[in-house]
Amino acid sequence: MTDIFDVPGWIILSSRLDTGIRTIEAEYAPPLQECTKCGVLGRLYRHGTKVVRYRDSPIQDVHVQLAATVQRYRCRECGGTSLQALAGVDTARRMTQRCIRYIKAHCLRDSFSRLSEKIGCDEKTIRNIAGHYVTELAGSFQVYLPNWLGIDEVYIAGAWRCVLIDIGRNIPIDVLPDRGEHTLADWLHRFDDRSTTHGVVTNMQAPYSQMANALLPAAPVVIDKSHVFQMLNYSVDKAPTRLGEEALRFRQEFYALYDRSKMEVIPALEAWEEAVTSSPLQRYFRELLSALKVWHEQILAYFDHPITHGYTEVLNSMAKELNRAGRGYSFDVQRARLLFSRSAHTSSPTGNSDLALGCSKPTN
Repeated sequence: MTDIFDVPGWIILSSRLDTGIRTIEAEYAPPLQECTKCGVLGRLYRHGTKVVRYRDSPIQDVHVQLAATVQRYRCRECGGTSLQALAGVDTARRMTQRCIRYIKAHCLRDSFSRLSEKIGCDEKTIRNIAGHYVTELAGSFQVYLPNWLGIDEVYIAGAWRCVLIDIGRNIPIDVLPDRGEHTLADWLHRFDDRSTTHGVVTNMQAPYSQMANALLPAAPVVIDKSHVFQMLNYSVDKAPTRLGEEALRFRQEFYALYDRSKMEVIPALEAWEEAVTSSPLQRYFRELLSALKVWHEQILAYFDHPITHGYTEVLNSMAKELNRAGRGYSFDVQRARLLFSRSAHTSSPTGNSDLALGCSKPTN
């Protein structure tokens, strides 16, 4: 018969709830045919039973264990003893395969300590299973170069990392171990054909822009407007209270620039910069005014290609939550949580008609 483990051969004998643990007593019907010591077939005879307990996945937030009555056998040929082979359990971990699947399904969005409490096993077991699962995912993961590439940063596992985003699909495509330009260059060099990339959206980090210009020369670099707005808000927040009304007016005027066409915005931006420079607020807007000069071309590129990787804010929120819940977790585990958890893939595509959803695959 097929039992609750969805594995043929198990027979449920009883189920009881005692002190917060549900114990399912069961036996596995198919007998052992081959001696595990000498490999001879048909020379085994029954030699008593023993009860072995296996941790199972929780049911309605209750710890569950399988108390399996396991048949022992002795071999007439070599005299060795063997235990009955059981389907649906991991004998090394003393855990059902269903429980392992449960851990894999939850380890990328729940903390290891919380999972160990839910299941009733040691946290080291959760960490070990999750580590193997992350290795499996990483081994089958295929990176690609999207039409519109977003480059930004997230802070996970105690350091800043470069995160790469498919702007068209609003999903992360890779998280690099650091934010160094050589690491990004090595990633881009995976692709012999980089002509399918139509543009790069990034923040105001010179290495990212320089690397994009060098390795993706045909793709325009667009400064994400969210980073410009971030600098604007910082400038307004620094302004003294007595100049607060004027600072707010400058902010509203700057926001309004992004509703204009590129032809309209160039003279309007110059007029805005001149007004701020000649006002008492100039010192508080100095950083933004400098960025508008240094990154003038890339900021204006937004008006030719009005795209943004505001989705990075979703990743940053996820990263903060992961850092709080997963202190001491390795970079590989945190990377897997950002790349493979369902939370990272819930945003819908931007719907921008310019964003054709093509890609290039790596050469290696």
